Amino acid sequence: MTFRSLVMGTIAILALGTVASAETPDQTYQQQLDNYHRQQQEYLYQKDRYENRLDQYEYDRAHPAWWWRSAYFHAAPEWYVEFRGRDLIGTQVAERDGRIVGRVGDIDRAPDGRIEQVQILLSRDRVAWVDASDIRYDRTDRIAFVDIGPGALYARSRDRSYDYRP
Repeated sequence: MTFRSLVMGTIAILALGTVASAETPDQTYQQQLDNYHRQQQEYLYQKDRYENRLDQYEYDRAHPAWWWRSAYFHAAPEWYVEFRGRDLIGTQVAERDGRIVGRVGDIDRAPDGRIEQVQILLSRDRVAWVDASDIRYDRTDRIAFVDIGPGALYARSRDRSYDYRP
């Protein structure tokens, strides 16, 4: 058997296998349409991911390290005593150095109306309740700074589906 006949035989087998897998024109069309939709979804996912990374890059450029230190020390440490609004929900929560640890998900109020605890939505479907006294809030830039390190924050966190309020 020569090399040429071996190659030609392989090509013929592949061609016959392709014809055998193409059942009817409607099924072939449906397979191609499904493939197109999968590719379109992957493209949209990658595009969203790219745009989010670009937004994060622009945000990081606009907020250098000195900005975070300044924002932290200008944030009110006892903001929760007179804070009556609900616009805190959705606010980014950062450490002193600007590392974003999560977002505010909910708040617990005392009978007199002041905020006692703040729910922080962390990554990996985790949630932590933090005393309001452990948070500084900058109303101008809508950033909350937590005075607890990420390790301690994750240590006191729970799965989001678990409704736990200390």
